[in-house]
Amino acid sequence: TKLLTLSPLGSMLNVLCSSKNKELPQKIGDYVLESNFHKLGTKNNYLLGIYKNSKNQKAFAKMWSGRFKDLNYYSLKNEIQVSQTLNSVIKRSRKLLPKSLKKMGIPAVISFQEKDGCLTFLTEYVEGELATSLSTNRKIDLYFKTVEFLKFLGSRLTPMADDSAGRQRPS
Repeated sequence: TKLLTLSPLGSMLNVLCSSKNKELPQKIGDYVLESNFHKLGTKNNYLLGIYKNSKNQKAFAKMWSGRFKDLNYYSLKNEIQVSQTLNSVIKRSRKLLPKSLKKMGIPAVISFQEKDGCLTFLTEYVEGELATSLSTNRKIDLYFKTVEFLKFLGSRLTPMADDSAGRQRPS
């Protein structure tokens, strides 16, 4: 109930008291900002960007900014935790994956940091096709393959990881 109370309150306070950090950092570790990225749709709760390192590897950044922690903050915090947990399970179980799921994966977590009213999450950049360009049958096939993949990962969670995945609580 604390999260349900604080999240809407945090959102309202963030609207009233604008945050000073409205831009992605120019550099995160070895990665340098290449371009800002704009999400399709009406919700723009995060700043998004594409970064590149000295080895020409791309990364995707997602940043929450605000003076008061709200639902968007906790959602990103949860996304980081779930990504770390699932990547850990994939690394530990890669050899056990059924052949049909060997090419499935989740972008690797490069880094995350929280400072000065910002929570920034940097992940591996993965090239792909837009779902809107796929046939209906291909979308359905990918959907069921994704469900099978996540079901496999869920069966490989350790009790500790299973308990911590997706349970971010306000501090």
